[in-house]
Formats: sequence, structure tokens, C-alpha cells
Amino acid sequence: MKAWLSYDFNDMRMEDVPMPHAEPGWVVVKVRMLELSVTEVAEFRGLPVSSHANIKRMLAEKRPLQLWGHEFSGEVVEVGRGVTNVRLGDHVFYHRGVPCGTCKYCTAGYPQYCRSCINVAEDTPGCLAEFFAIPSSTIVAIPDAITDMEACAMQPLVSIMGTVEAARIEMGDTVVVIGQGPMGLDCMQVARTVGAGKVIAIARRNEVLSLSKRLGADITINTTEIDPVAAVMDITRGLGADVVFECAGGAKEQGHSGTDTMMQGLDMLRNEGKFVEIGYLP
Repeated sequence: MKAWLSYDFNDMRMEDVPMPHAEPGWVVVKVRMLELSVTEVAEFRGLPVSSHANIKRMLAEKRPLQLWGHEFSGEVVEVGRGVTNVRLGDHVFYHRGVPCGTCKYCTAGYPQYCRSCINVAEDTPGCLAEFFAIPSSTIVAIPDAITDMEACAMQPLVSIMGTVEAARIEMGDTVVVIGQGPMGLDCMQVARTVGAGKVIAIARRNEVLSLSKRLGADITINTTEIDPVAAVMDITRGLGADVVFECAGGAKEQGHSGTDTMMQGLDMLRNEGKFVEIGYLP
């Protein structure tokens, strides 16, 4: 079969590789569609994102590697011993990383706090291949009514659902979402669904903000036209937002806002409000 193998940063080659097989607890998936996350593109280019040091070490220890690719739609074609959550032929997507099971949090019964989580496409082969092996506990079967394109987009949506859940939005809260890329748009929609009374979307481009409006934002703010902090304080009559999600932060060389939007988010937050950082800050 064909797979993309990484020899170094900025050096990926399509080659013939052996067909994978399903070890106990694993399955083999046929890739139907995939999308690369912006973080994976930055990782491949060797940019200083959060996982750079780990990937640099991995490439130094062994190369080539079947890295990257975790936002996919696939079909289960082989099932390993002990797998019960999916079956042959199931339409699946990547749902979550796997707790290691051995760290102090896992052994104490708090796997959700695991600091050594096994992440697909970094700790296991990625889906830049015709077929790839994956732990069954990381995937979920979904109805065929969900298209391959939608299935690919569900992985970041699941991540955002966990983030919004952790913020514990209360009925009627005023929620601000700074940044309206894929994660910000997901965040804005989930916040709307779980009971926010007013959702304010903040971004730099009117075409994105018009999409935010269609997807449920009550108010949109273009930061090139108005001071977002002053606007939010005016909307909330000087109180500030109950919850702020910051989805625009990150290295400015990569087109993000650095820490500028983080500071704006803190300035527009009410006393004892909740601030959630989603962007990867430099």
C-alpha cells in the first residue's frame, strides 16, 4: 500500500509500505477522507509549536515515520482481539487520545487528567496512508448519513465540546468567542447550544463574521473597525462577559495574534468570570 513517510521536517515522501495488521485492542482503518489541522502543517514545517521538541526527538531516534493525520473519515477493515466498541465495516472517526493507564492520575482513577496521553498520528501512525492501524478506544462508529467531510470535521468539534463543558456555562451567560476560525466557529455554536443567553463573535474579517452570524452569533465585532474591549463592555453595560473563549492566540509569524487577544479577553471579562485559552500561545 502507499503511505506518506516523513524523513525530516519539510521532507515527506510517498512510498510503498507493508499493510498494517490489527494487534489486540487495535483495528485497521481504510482512509476515506482526511484533513490536516493547521497545527500539523506547522509541525511538518518545523515551526515552534507545542509538540515541536517531541517530534524533533522522534525523528532523531527513528526515520522515516508515518506522522500526522488524525482528522479523518474511515472504514474498519480489520479488528484485533478484544475489540468490542467497533465492528468490521463501521464508519468511524477519531474521537480522543488514550490515557496511558500508568501515571499517577490514571492509577488514582482520574484518567481525564493524564499527562502522558497516547495521541494518534504522533504516538501512533497517522492516517496519511491508504490504511493505518489505530487503538479502537480512540475511535467511534458513526451513521453513514454523516458525510466523509463532516466526519473529518467532527474531531476538532469533539475537542471543543470538552472545552466548553469544562467552562460550565450557565443559562443566560454572556459568552465571547475571540477568533472565528474552525475552532472559534465550533466554540461559538456549542456555547449557543448549551444555554448561553448572548454569544458575541469577534474576528478581523467581515466574511467570516457573516458566517458566524448565520451559525448563531447574536453580535459580531470586527476588530479592525472597533475596539473589541470597549464594545463588549458597552454591550454588557460595564459588567463584562461571563465567559470568554480565546481562539486566536498563537505565534504571530504563523498568522495568529500572539498574546494580544488573550489580554483583550481578560480585559473584557467580568469579576470572577471564566477565561478559557484555546489558541496555542507562544
